[in-house]
Amino acid sequence: MKNTLRILRVVGLTMVLMLAGCGGQQGASGGGDGEPGGGEKPKEYVIGAIVSKTGPASPLGEPEYNTLKLLEKKLNESGGINGVPLRLVLVDDESEPQKAQQEMNRMIHDEKVLAVIGSTTTGASLAMKGIAQENQVPLVSLAASVKVVEPPNEWVFKTPHSDELAAARIWQYLKDKGLTKVAIVHDSNAYGTAGKEALVKLAKDFGIAIVATESYNTKDQDMTVQLTKVKNAGAQAMVVWGTNPGPAIIAKNRKD
Repeated sequence: MKNTLRILRVVGLTMVLMLAGCGGQQGASGGGDGEPGGGEKPKEYVIGAIVSKTGPASPLGEPEYNTLKLLEKKLNESGGINGVPLRLVLVDDESEPQKAQQEMNRMIHDEKVLAVIGSTTTGASLAMKGIAQENQVPLVSLAASVKVVEPPNEWVFKTPHSDELAAARIWQYLKDKGLTKVAIVHDSNAYGTAGKEALVKLAKDFGIAIVATESYNTKDQDMTVQLTKVKNAGAQAMVVWGTNPGPAIIAKNRKD
């Protein structure tokens, strides 16, 4: 990306693939008419995308994967980017941060992409973040945790709202309902931990007393022990911060 006109109109789960022209060598196959910046118009723009199509995060990652394929198709059918087609290098990190890290390196060094979209989860995005910064390649994460973009830097972005915005809205809702004794049950992964931290940070601002904090592992199949502790703590409500399948299992265990 050095000495180039940078691409920054990259896509998320609910955004259109948005790209501006780039006149450098990385991520663009040469040839064709001249670019406004003085370089040759490339034959294609190459963007990487790493999502969790399989593994625990697949309920999020598989729709992201399919959406990205659809957006690539629609964009190219409509004439590409200023007449230049987009080639999306789309891979599955299997919901594993280490795999996401490996693919991030491959995207930059082997595929020579202009930018990378991903990953689905906070843990994987954090594993990719440093590589993006080091190589000065834009990364647009689909993960929610504010840790993905803090401290702010010019190479890493994200599409969802941050943890604290969601936490504040949850606390306001419970306060309005008169439910001020609350338990938190969260995934032990990076996403769940960041969410718990945001909830704890803002609780006093809304007059919320956290009477219990319990965690679970992403692949756990039963959370009865945690819910028993929540019940014994006298909680009026429970906030579950995690991605599937954990919250669905907790909902079933709670009813039981």
